[in-house]
Amino acid sequence: MEAKFIGLALNNPNWNKLCSLVTRRHEDWIELSKCGSFEGNFYEPDPHITLYYNEDCPKGPNYLYWVSTCYCKAQYEAIKGFDSILLLDPYIDTFNKDDARVLKVNVLASNCNAKNIITSWHDRIQEKLPPDNYPTYHPHITVTYLKPDTPDSVVNKMVEELQTEKLEFKPTEILIGGGEDAEYKSFRFELI
Repeated sequence: MEAKFIGLALNNPNWNKLCSLVTRRHEDWIELSKCGSFEGNFYEPDPHITLYYNEDCPKGPNYLYWVSTCYCKAQYEAIKGFDSILLLDPYIDTFNKDDARVLKVNVLASNCNAKNIITSWHDRIQEKLPPDNYPTYHPHITVTYLKPDTPDSVVNKMVEELQTEKLEFKPTEILIGGGEDAEYKSFRFELI
């Protein structure tokens, strides 16, 4: 069994309320084929930060868990120690993939230097695994996937509707996932 993904699950009681602004009226622009795991929503119901993603990673979930917690112990312990990560003036935008525009909240300024810790965690993970599928790492929380041809005017309107002064998250679990075509979605390990 191979694993492709390491993520940091986040809890925010207001996430569903915020993302409920991504509704059926946006359906024409949502890349529904990418939203299969969204449990009938048009947005990502489980906010998380991807720490590593490689579709061709030959390692299993136990190895990815070991790398993300034991090998990266300093980063794991630092994040585990936060009661919350408060994103100040969250910056929402998109990045383009071949098959979608990803609407996301960037992890930038926070109350606890989270961006630097998470970036360091990502870099350290890569010391033990094949390179990430994305050459430049930008920690973010995916809101939804839009069709590649979604006009900037639609994106700008969505960003405006989602804009908030702050977002607060509590890191809760390490996610180890099998990728889009795997026999399992993910294993969840509570931060202990």
